[in-house]
Amino acid sequence: MQSLSIHLEDGFDNDEVMVWIDGAAAHHLLQVTSKLLLGYARIVDCGVSGPTARIRIEVVSRGLQAETIVPAAGAVLASIRGDELELRHQGEAPGYL
Repeated sequence: MQSLSIHLEDGFDNDEVMVWIDGAAAHHLLQVTSKLLLGYARIVDCGVSGPTARIRIEVVSRGLQAETIVPAAGAVLASIRGDELELRHQGEAPGYL
């Protein structure tokens, strides 16, 4: 089983967030808030059994959601920009100061 990390980055402010992996609820997070100086809010790791994974992230408190299919290794970066939840895959997890 490979590990895929989900990085909730910019734009979160006391939000409720659900993370789904291949249709199954993986994480239910409360009070997610971005740390402005660090550039992220929360990081969670998810086990992925296949070569790819379908990731869906819902910001329940704002009615936002986004979905993507990514390789099973690396990181998915999620940011809220205006009224949009943006997801992108990166081969390696970013380093935060």
